[in-house]
Amino acid sequence: MKRLLLIIMLIMPCCMIYAQYSSDSYLGTWVYQSKDTIFTIKIQKTILNEKELIVGGYSLKVKGVLTDNYIGNPPANWEPTTMAQNNDIYLFGKYGVDEGKSLVAISFYDQRKKHFEGKVPMGGGKMELISPTQLHWVLNEEQGIANREGSPYGDFKPIGFSVPTNVIMTKEELKPHIPKEPGIPITSPIIIKK
Repeated sequence: MKRLLLIIMLIMPCCMIYAQYSSDSYLGTWVYQSKDTIFTIKIQKTILNEKELIVGGYSLKVKGVLTDNYIGNPPANWEPTTMAQNNDIYLFGKYGVDEGKSLVAISFYDQRKKHFEGKVPMGGGKMELISPTQLHWVLNEEQGIANREGSPYGDFKPIGFSVPTNVIMTKEELKPHIPKEPGIPITSPIIIKK
């Protein structure tokens, strides 16, 4: 009996962590940094055809040079007649739970590689929360092409991505700016990495 109780106590925190996640857990700015590369995504929510979607944009800085800057302000309601990129939407997906894991299956518009002639997004990607402050970002081009099998885009060959494809990203937290002099109101937020 004690052994069963110990096992339950060890398993429960894992189950509780996943139960705490929701689509809101993905919102915010996430950053991956390695040597001379900084990859950033900003995630928000929008409504499309009365369904909630996770949407966002990305930026990439290499050797101190900003090579891609597609972080904008997606609308709260995405009109189905307008292209994603015209709405500052360069990645989108739907939140779900699969085998106890919180994730968002995503489609991605790579603005440099222009998969499928830039007309449709590359599917096959995912964002998976591994903690409240860490997210596993994965893009799978072969799966994205396979998902288009039977369409005019199913014959495309892999060309790679201009952004990292399998990395752990860290959530940035918005903190209030504390003034150096007393009596000055706190007005401008700054971003602090955890």
